[in-house]
Amino acid sequence: HGIEADGMVCLTGANCVDADGKDIGCAMMHPTDVANAIGFVQTHNLPLVGIASQHIYIHLPQHSAVRNSFATGGLTLSDIEPYSDFPDLAHATNPHEAAAQLGIMQFTAYCLPGEEEARFLTLMPHCHTERWTIPFVDIVGNGINKALGIEVMARHFDFNPTETMAVGDGYNDVPMIEYAAIGVAMGNASNEVKRHADYVTADVDADGLSQALQRFALRQS
Repeated sequence: HGIEADGMVCLTGANCVDADGKDIGCAMMHPTDVANAIGFVQTHNLPLVGIASQHIYIHLPQHSAVRNSFATGGLTLSDIEPYSDFPDLAHATNPHEAAAQLGIMQFTAYCLPGEEEARFLTLMPHCHTERWTIPFVDIVGNGINKALGIEVMARHFDFNPTETMAVGDGYNDVPMIEYAAIGVAMGNASNEVKRHADYVTADVDADGLSQALQRFALRQS
């Protein structure tokens, strides 16, 4: 039997929506960090994706790194239209206010671990990175993670976090795997992710999610 979703935790927990796509919770990034990141990529001609509640901003959309990142999720640029480039905040009358009005909740920066990633964080002291693949990294506000997303959903739908199960395969899933009453790692997850889980199911391509649901969430009384 199919299971209908009541809502979704998106953008590493920065955005939670109900089944109709209506925002339940939004965590905007600090305007200073937003302005600094946009100014940096525009000055150095680097690709960057910024996601707001109702819009996507892309600097250098035709860059191979951007196109490849969307392809990872089975998407092309045409699938997410309309999108636009970031405005030139450096020439805005009030860059701080202009950055706040963008409503950015998450950046995706195309940088490698180490010095390149640290360079972004130096510009964004109110943020942290969540990496689940080598070519790019997600950047969200400090304190934002998928565990927080579960808390937001629990308050909205009036359920207790002790009734939750979280399933994931990336390092950015670790906070929710640890937070949920039952934390499950997919079989294709790294050993580091598995170390935080209560249970390891089969690979995602081997119906691991279905197996976990049948073992825990959908058990017959």
